[in-house]
Amino acid sequence: MKEKEKLQKAFNNKRIGLSLSGGGYRAALFHLGVLSYMAKHELLEHISHISTVSGGSIVMGLIYRLNAFKFPTSKAYLENVHTQAIEFLKETTLLEDNMKISAAKASATNGQFALNKKMLRRLKGKVWGLDKDIQTLEDTPIWTINATTGETGKSWRFSKKRMGDYLIGYMKNPHISLAEAIAASAGFPIAIGPLPLYLNKYGYKTKDHYTPGSGDFPREKVTLYDGGLYDNLGTEVFFGANATRFPKSIDFLIVSDASAPFNIKKDMASLWWFGKLNQISDIATEQIRSLRIRMFHNLVDKQNEPDLGMLIRIGSGELGMEEEAKCAKNIETDLKSFSTRKTNCLINNGHDAASKNFSNYLTKLQELKELEMTDESL
Repeated sequence: MKEKEKLQKAFNNKRIGLSLSGGGYRAALFHLGVLSYMAKHELLEHISHISTVSGGSIVMGLIYRLNAFKFPTSKAYLENVHTQAIEFLKETTLLEDNMKISAAKASATNGQFALNKKMLRRLKGKVWGLDKDIQTLEDTPIWTINATTGETGKSWRFSKKRMGDYLIGYMKNPHISLAEAIAASAGFPIAIGPLPLYLNKYGYKTKDHYTPGSGDFPREKVTLYDGGLYDNLGTEVFFGANATRFPKSIDFLIVSDASAPFNIKKDMASLWWFGKLNQISDIATEQIRSLRIRMFHNLVDKQNEPDLGMLIRIGSGELGMEEEAKCAKNIETDLKSFSTRKTNCLINNGHDAASKNFSNYLTKLQELKELEMTDESL
């Protein structure tokens, strides 16, 4: 039996949750590689809930736009979306300068919101074409776009059904553009900055349109930062109470993790101010990510039964592809187009890492089946 047939059998009647991490264009291209593998094996049809952060939100918005704002079938992805998305990201930037230069310019002009507003204008413009009301999306798969509320420190989530965080509360069926949700999700502090969101516009405090949160936070505006500040993997939406079960919308969780590896420094004193701030931020982000990964494994890894999920990490892959993997994981986080070499590294590593994980999953299923047959014969 071919691998495609084995995977179709293994995922028959399974509803997949798909989480796409942050990481700028690096993450966007890696995720395209993962999705291409899944599409070749006709697994996109099994996806029932998508959660995205930052670069993951950017690429998912692009995928929807290239497919008439519908999540593509596997066939549509391979024929109409994949190549177009790669070419688009090779030719189109969200920031002219790299993130370090952008941060310096924003600091010099005290432009806290300027770069995010510029990014928002581009996402809404003709080139990106994401000025589309989130209410126009289909109900399935659910798409959750993750940001971070500066005022509460909690995960602010955008979806067709609602937006908000659990302290401020949730606005029901919000009429907000995909461009605004994605700009909030990708609002990296300092380099890009936050997106201000004025809540009265969305029926905040009106009972018909609003469910109060657990905190006392009456306010006209929230300041939304990159979702990676809170959870760069975007997995929390899939963890039930005490991270012991999935929500009713999924049976299996796939996490595509294109987070940058932690960069060990020889000497902090030699770094300029942005480098110091960035390293301190990376320490906190790495610890959050490590805790999220631990929670993920505690939930999905099973001893004597099939696993309930898989973590597809940038820089992993099959034997013989080590150079490509090393190239991919060391590519910088940015919202500028990459060279053809870097682009190919990321696409190929995403596909290869997915192949390795799905192959390992099938191997475990076969081992469990053989063990079960052995037990029955005793």
